Amino acid sequence: NPSYTFDKVSIFFNFGTDGATAGEKTYFWDDITFIGGSGNGSSTGAAPAFSTTDFEPAGAPYTFGDFGGGAVTVIDNPQSAGINTSATVAQMQKFAGEVFGGSTLTLNGEVDFSEGSTFTMKVFASRSVEVLFKLEGLNVERSVTHAGSGWEELSFDFAGDTGADVTKISLFFDLGTVGDAGGDADNWTFLFDDIALGAAAAEAPSAFATTDFEPSETFANFEGGVATVIDNPQIVGINTSATVGQMQKFAGATFGGSTLTLNGEVDFSASSAFTMKVFASRSVDVLFKLEGLNVERTVTHAGSGWEELSFDFDGDTGAGVTKITLIFDNGTVGDAAGDADNWTFYFDDVALSVAPLEPAAGAFSATDFEPAETFANFEGGVATVIDNPQVVGINTSARVGQMQKFAGATFGGSTLTLNGEVDFSASSTFTMKVFASRSVDVLFKLEGLNVERTVTHAGSGWEELSFDFDGDTGAGVTKITLIFDNGTVGDAAGDADNWTFYFDDVALSVAPLEPAAGAFSATDFEPAETFANFEGGVATVIDNPQVVGINTSARVGQMQKFAGATFGGSTLTLNGEVDFSASSTFTMKVFASRSVDVLFKLEGLNVERTVTHAGSGWEELSFDFDGDTGAGVTKITFIFDNGTAGDAAGDADNWTFYFDDIALTGGGS
Repeated sequence: NPSYTFDKVSIFFNFGTDGATAGEKTYFWDDITFIGGSGNGSSTGAAPAFSTTDFEPAGAPYTFGDFGGGAVTVIDNPQSAGINTSATVAQMQKFAGEVFGGSTLTLNGEVDFSEGSTFTMKVFASRSVEVLFKLEGLNVERSVTHAGSGWEELSFDFAGDTGADVTKISLFFDLGTVGDAGGDADNWTFLFDDIALGAAAAEAPSAFATTDFEPSETFANFEGGVATVIDNPQIVGINTSATVGQMQKFAGATFGGSTLTLNGEVDFSASSAFTMKVFASRSVDVLFKLEGLNVERTVTHAGSGWEELSFDFDGDTGAGVTKITLIFDNGTVGDAAGDADNWTFYFDDVALSVAPLEPAAGAFSATDFEPAETFANFEGGVATVIDNPQVVGINTSARVGQMQKFAGATFGGSTLTLNGEVDFSASSTFTMKVFASRSVDVLFKLEGLNVERTVTHAGSGWEELSFDFDGDTGAGVTKITLIFDNGTVGDAAGDADNWTFYFDDVALSVAPLEPAAGAFSATDFEPAETFANFEGGVATVIDNPQVVGINTSARVGQMQKFAGATFGGSTLTLNGEVDFSASSTFTMKVFASRSVDVLFKLEGLNVERTVTHAGSGWEELSFDFDGDTGAGVTKITFIFDNGTAGDAAGDADNWTFYFDDIALTGGGS
């Protein structure tokens, strides 16, 4: 009862254990203090408020609850240098025990978060280490990476996670790893000091403005990412500013990065695209996340020094964005300590574009990259506009798009913002000129509708490819995505010839290439027909190279099956709808120099027949669809040697076939 006067206290050490069991031990105690008491049997009210904990003798005692191998003591400062020359500090040693070994510190009062939500703490470490700071009672925590450079002041921002009754904090160093202070003291001994609560957020501007790191900004590093502001070490090219942000990715989580508190809230009314200058000496994916909205974009840096990257959040904007998160090479553990060149990056001039780079309105027209267009690269694909390095054949224009596919995801590519919305009323087919020095599949996707077509380039230089979206058109298409060799990781850094492609003259065909109406009649490839190649199959119309036997026509279809899927082939748009009232059997002349199975499929009905060619030159094959006919057939698909990957590039004789005179027989089967 606080109303009484006490002149004695009893202290028991190791209460409940007799001396024989405990063994001989020596205990010390000091500074016994009675706090509170109003003399009326009640407390004085609120507990003292937390103030900076500096581990100096005047603030003693300091109460730690060690656990799992963590051991904290207060010692004379053995590293009185830099930002911390105080006399005494706390020492954390992590011994063998649990991976979560640490210690809980009882603070000198309850934390009042009305003045701020960010704790700062000075930490000394001789290696990079994650420091977890937990608010007991609220059970929320933050992890920040110490770079291993001696004394550093770390910030732990608990905005949105504050509350009452916080009187203890827990500290963990290198959570997830068992310590070894007994065998490796240098790597498992850490010092900390001056635990303080920061003042209220100081940003005065109401709206975000360009961030150029002059003066410094506020970062919250995590999981191995360490962002700092330094003097610009690369004053070249597009960035000659004095100071820049530096990101080093140390060993930690694969998603190590840093969160930047902006100088105000982002106003997306004028634009949805951020730009940021980035310096890297290698190709690297840069993830840019809007905190609060929790949406992100990833753009690939080509590794050519300073580059300005664009992150377009069209459709994903909103209020309340005051922080962004940056992650370099998400999915890979960093190694800035062992390989600084490959894991040190610089960034600067984070800005919101003043206005969209594409026209605000109007209908799409042919895109010829004069002037340049806007790309959003992703997952290793890097599209740029360059001077045409192949002014030959069907494309002598001055400027073209270049696509390089670097190491990244197998679906690395780029999204192009068109110069207007696509009007499909006149046509559903895009054409695009593509240059490649090898056979490659080109995927063309309509963003918004999320439909795609894949056509194979034969590797013969400039070729005009056609992507027919008949039946899959609609409103709102203002962007397209291009992926070269989808399913395979690129290597433009190590093998530029095979992973550099050019493209130009993206256009909507003025009119369909096949007749608009009418019934199907025999197809003899005079004039040429329209093919949609896929998965390694490449069909073209050529002069007949085998004018012998049953086929002396001037023009024929050629099918080459290159490396790709085992079902690589081509879909032919017929010259009209098939009328099966008179017959259910197709005939087709085929030339092959070896025995080969020929699959013939009716698109729309999705039924197919396979007939074997004997390999004797020109043969007329019959495909009987008795019982499987119906209305609406305007396309057929061919696959040669279904189930086996082709090799027309390496073995043209065995993987080149000719076909002609596709017809419906005059009578029933």
